[in-house]
Amino acid sequence: MMKKALSLAFFAVLAVLLAGCSGDSRKLTEPQVTGIPFQSEEDGKWGMLSADGKVIFSEKLEQKPHLAYDNRFFMYDEEEESYSLYTCEAEPQKIAGGFVDVKRFINGKALVAKPGEYVQLIGLDGTVLKTLDTVSGKQVEKVAMADNGYLRFMTTDHLWGLLDADGNVLFEPVYGSLWYEDGVVLTNPEEERFFYEHHVTHQMTDHILNLKGEESGVIQGSRYVSTGIYEGKYISAYKASEGNDADDRAFALFDLKGEPVVKASKHINKIRVFKGEEFVYYDGDNYGLMNTEGQVLMEPEYDDLWFFGDKLMLAGEKDADYNMIGTVVDRQGKKVGQTEFLMNRAIDFPRLGNKYAMLQTTDEKYVLVKQDGTILEGLPEIVDISTWYQSDDYVTSQHVDVEAFANHLNISSKGADGLSVYMTPEVFVNAKKDELTTWLYDVMDDKDLLKPDEVYDYMKEKPIESPFYYSSTFLGDKNYVEYFPEYNGVKYSMLVKFDDGIVKEKDDDYSFVDKPMTRMSIYLSNSGKKEGYMKLFYNAFASRMRPLGKVYLENDNFLCLTTEGELIEVYMGENGNSVTIWIERLKPGYGPNEKILKEKAEKRKNVKEDCRVEMKK
Repeated sequence: MMKKALSLAFFAVLAVLLAGCSGDSRKLTEPQVTGIPFQSEEDGKWGMLSADGKVIFSEKLEQKPHLAYDNRFFMYDEEEESYSLYTCEAEPQKIAGGFVDVKRFINGKALVAKPGEYVQLIGLDGTVLKTLDTVSGKQVEKVAMADNGYLRFMTTDHLWGLLDADGNVLFEPVYGSLWYEDGVVLTNPEEERFFYEHHVTHQMTDHILNLKGEESGVIQGSRYVSTGIYEGKYISAYKASEGNDADDRAFALFDLKGEPVVKASKHINKIRVFKGEEFVYYDGDNYGLMNTEGQVLMEPEYDDLWFFGDKLMLAGEKDADYNMIGTVVDRQGKKVGQTEFLMNRAIDFPRLGNKYAMLQTTDEKYVLVKQDGTILEGLPEIVDISTWYQSDDYVTSQHVDVEAFANHLNISSKGADGLSVYMTPEVFVNAKKDELTTWLYDVMDDKDLLKPDEVYDYMKEKPIESPFYYSSTFLGDKNYVEYFPEYNGVKYSMLVKFDDGIVKEKDDDYSFVDKPMTRMSIYLSNSGKKEGYMKLFYNAFASRMRPLGKVYLENDNFLCLTTEGELIEVYMGENGNSVTIWIERLKPGYGPNEKILKEKAEKRKNVKEDCRVEMKK
């Protein structure tokens, strides 16, 4: 289903960014644009135009604002490095600020996140209506708005659930995936989470539910891969085939019982968008129009095709320079009006209250177009608009529990994160089987040759210890293994080193090297939700490491201690934007290299902490 790259979000983005003229099937909650940011001259200040063509204000804003919904818009402040919320009126007023992630308003509510905090649901006045911290005892990692303002969310253990528009639980976070549209919920079981995250489609099972959790049908991934929910009645899916070749797909249309309404056909390579009982489809070469009875209403002879208002279509044809030139046509393909449009950035009728759509003419001017294809007169000169509506993707929690993360690593004098520098390759592989399976699937550079489904089948059939995986082909440098685990939404890098390699080969046979690793390191960089936490991570790690042995060297950003057999370090990166834990197994009779350690300590003595720690608690 939307578990694949061709998701509902994919179609929604195409509908707005590629052509913007789709007949979006959502009725109750299609957010109405109340302000369109525009420029009257290149590099000029930004103004705001109403959905019916009235100038709300002009040439007031230095930064590009987002589209306004519910008479509110967000704008990024480069100096403050955050988003602020403003009223959409003649003299815009700042209501709230300090957000690092925002999404548009739907029915008077919007999702936002501030540094160090959980995702929040706010109202039009910027006040917090609901903090989305935990659901059923699980920490919420990311949230997206769906139809009716409902909230799809994922917890830090990568399980999915659904909340209503007020944040009340409708579906507990127990699903491998969950998508919602028009009263229909599609879920996969928890045990299929790996398949969802790695697009192993033939192993997935889509369960069709209503909002009461009652199941009406099932679509088996071994037969069909679902991609969209439409009109609260239909589910689009393509017939599963070897390798899931996108150019060789046969789409079908199912009802809520999982029964085919329009049978899979090679003539339907993709179902693009719905309106009523009709949908635009792609046959592998061109676009056409079909109804839910499988009747072709417009032959697939267009380079591009979108619904235009209630009765017309916008049909595209590439010119010699590969620009997509759109003309308004009726359902028989007859041209309506004389104006041609560039089908790149635009805002469709549903978002503007179904009275106008905003399109770009071939002379690169933006205009409001009526449903009969004529252009509204009296608009200001518009050379650019903002279509940044921040709608269908997620707001991610910025909360990081540094102490919990440090406890999770469980640092000792011998190792951390469940590893020991005395582990042999075979013991290490068995200890990190799950993480290495996921990582190997992600990094295999010949997936295109082996096909993702085949790769996973091989992983199931062969034990993870298989030397097929533990070779320089898949593990980079023959002596190193680096992979990227995650804890409570915080990803980090683990690197272990075996001086004698991972596997040894003799007469076309392989076995693990029986010598232990020489060192291991854990690396966190100042990116994503970790921004601003580096000093706090350093302090948490250092406090746990000091009792482990004899402190050899220490300053504010560097700690080195020794035990009878190990050297342990924790240090900040040169610019304060990373933290590394280093544990090394010393050779018998050898101590730490005093010269190198003193150079490290001096190098990090005056590290500039530039990570806005003051913003974190």
